[in-house]
Amino acid sequence: MALKVAMSMVLVFLSAGICVGHPDGADDEACAHLFPYHGYIAKSAAEGHAEGYRLVQDKEDYKPGDVITVTLSSEASPFMGFLIKAFDENEKDVGFFRSTGPDSRAYSH
Repeated sequence: MALKVAMSMVLVFLSAGICVGHPDGADDEACAHLFPYHGYIAKSAAEGHAEGYRLVQDKEDYKPGDVITVTLSSEASPFMGFLIKAFDENEKDVGFFRSTGPDSRAYSH
């Protein structure tokens, strides 16, 4: 019995380094690279679309002060999280996001 308890404790401590949660969303590193770093493989828009996910913006061009609506939807299984970033042609971050419902949160870094 003591051996089972000891082995269980060892397994818990070994797996603790693998399990990292972020109660307030993704960390700065994930936001900077648009990759959550938690074991999932990133997908391009085309790969996501092939699996039933769509990301659509109502404008492709903008001027300062414009509001652009971005809609992320799934025709397949629901998704647990996503990272979206807006940037200009020089890859400089622009704008900010507003959450539109209780099931999403917007963060700007």
